[in-house]
Amino acid sequence: LAVSSTAAIIKLSEVLQTHASIQLGAIVLNLDAGMKLQLMALADACQWVILDRTPAALIAATVTAFGGPLSELPFVSAGFWEYIPQAADYTPLAMIQPGGA
Repeated sequence: LAVSSTAAIIKLSEVLQTHASIQLGAIVLNLDAGMKLQLMALADACQWVILDRTPAALIAATVTAFGGPLSELPFVSAGFWEYIPQAADYTPLAMIQPGGA
């Protein structure tokens, strides 16, 4: 269950990154950065509730969610890789301009 739910969350992330809207029957949801963040947070919280429910795991996941991308910034600054402009709305990276070091 852990592997399949993680794979589903990764697929959700891909869909949210590549689509500006999602159609559910006759309803079309326009996905701005805030809505995408809320959907990902909801999926992550559901996984935590189903699989773990310990405060330590919640704290570790939250720190990793923000700390992971921030730990990549020295590599971006050194030119090893760069973020695509579409990643600029990702919360930990929102204060950093794409292409600027």
